[in-house]
Amino acid sequence: MPPLFLGDPRLWHMLCGRPLTTLFKTYGFSALCINCHLYFHIIRIPLAKILGCGLLVSGERESHDGRVKLNQIPPILDAFKGFMGKYGVDLLQPIRHLSSGREVEELLGHRWQEGEEQAQCVLRGNYRDPGDLAIIPEEAAMRLLREHAFPQGERAIRERYGISPRPDP
Repeated sequence: MPPLFLGDPRLWHMLCGRPLTTLFKTYGFSALCINCHLYFHIIRIPLAKILGCGLLVSGERESHDGRVKLNQIPPILDAFKGFMGKYGVDLLQPIRHLSSGREVEELLGHRWQEGEEQAQCVLRGNYRDPGDLAIIPEEAAMRLLREHAFPQGERAIRERYGISPRPDP
C-alpha cells in the first residue's frame, strides 16, 4: 500500500489548541490530555475504514505503576471505546488492567520502559499538582467529552472524512 500520513493538525487545533482557554474556564481543568488522546483515536478511524478493519488495539492502562493518567481513567476509557464503536471500530484494550510495567515487559517478552518507545508530549502531566498527584475532575471530564470533544470529533469525522456513525440499534 502507498504510505499514509496519519495526522490532522487542523483537527488537533479544533479539539485541543483553539478552545483551550474556553474549555479551562468552562470545565475548570486543562482538557488538553483528554482531547488529544481522543484525537489519536479519531485519526485512526479513516485508516481503519481504508483498511477494512474493525479493530484497533490500544495500549491504554488505568494505572501505570500506581500513577493515574487523567486521559486513562476507567470512565474515559469506556467513553473512548463507545465513541469508536459508533464508527464500527472496536477499541480493544488488552492491557487496560495491567498496572505494572513489569507485567507489560513480561507480555512483550523484552524490556520496555514507558515513554521511551513512544511519542511523548511536552505538555504531559499538566493535570498534576506540585506534588505530582493527578487532579482527576471525573464529572467535569465526562461533561467535557459529552459537550465538546465528542460533538467536535463527530463533526470532523463527518465533514473532513465523510464518515458517519452507525445508526443506533
